[in-house]
Amino acid sequence: MSDPIIYGRAITRQFILGDDVVRALDGVDITVQTGEFLGITGSSGSGKSTLLYVLSGMDRPSSGEIWVQGKNIALLDENELASYRRQDVGFVFQGFNLISSMTAQQNVELPMIFAGVPARERQKRAQALLDQVGLAHRFAHKPGQMSGGQQQRVAIARALVNNPPIIFADEPTGNLDSKSGLDVMQVLQGLHAQGRTVLLVSHDAAVIAFASRVMRLKDGKVVEEGEKMKDEG
Repeated sequence: MSDPIIYGRAITRQFILGDDVVRALDGVDITVQTGEFLGITGSSGSGKSTLLYVLSGMDRPSSGEIWVQGKNIALLDENELASYRRQDVGFVFQGFNLISSMTAQQNVELPMIFAGVPARERQKRAQALLDQVGLAHRFAHKPGQMSGGQQQRVAIARALVNNPPIIFADEPTGNLDSKSGLDVMQVLQGLHAQGRTVLLVSHDAAVIAFASRVMRLKDGKVVEEGEKMKDEG
């Protein structure tokens, strides 16, 4: 077996709340193979979103190792970490995080501006990605003119613009109705079928069922892991 694309050991993340120290992550070990679709689940406060944030470089662990594609991102400086987030990962947020004054195409193009991609190439790539997620007819629409499911598909297209090998999705269907949520999960499933590594956080069993392997967290610790999970309720 080849080296894992993500390898983490003894990951902790703690926060100071008044006089209390809260351990959102408490010694988590994780291994993700290239091209895997990993679902991370657990009840509210289990640490699942915190884990996604430290693996993606959106937050730093308090201690532990996080190796992604052979580099320990826990040791990167701010510039190196920004480069990692820009080149190696795409992040899909629950709340879409689109800029309301920009069109779908402009939202998708935005990360490419920071990456120094020429304007003509930005336009070509953004339109191709919007077409890929089924929004070829929505290039010029702003977020307020689109449904929640359409906005999330714009967000997925934006996460793909720099062709990252890893996609992180934090509760990507949390603000959507069941039909729109299914549409979004089918897009993520299609990306996985194309060979991308996908890490998905959700509390929804129907969403987690799309993953090929599942990890369950509780109180910042991994309590269960495997291809099939028993029901939590």
